[in-house]
Amino acid sequence: MVTGTVTVRIVLKFSALFEEDELVVTDRAPVDQSPQTSTHHFTREEIEDNAGAFEDITKAIQQLPGIVSSTDFTSDMYVRGSAS
Repeated sequence: MVTGTVTVRIVLKFSALFEEDELVVTDRAPVDQSPQTSTHHFTREEIEDNAGAFEDITKAIQQLPGIVSSTDFTSDMYVRGSAS
């Protein structure tokens, strides 16, 4: 039998919470369940320099990820996961 001191280094990936006599260790970050929204601001220069938009803001917006248009003849736009 081997005797001696063993040193163990534990690196917690996300979090450890100690409350009174209880230690809670989680193996993943808490999930944020709140709705996520994003915005994109276009400058006049971005619209003018946008290839294929021909200085049209609706065409520039349609080139963003998650934005689709039903046809080229309307300004209806659909954001992934929502209505027009």
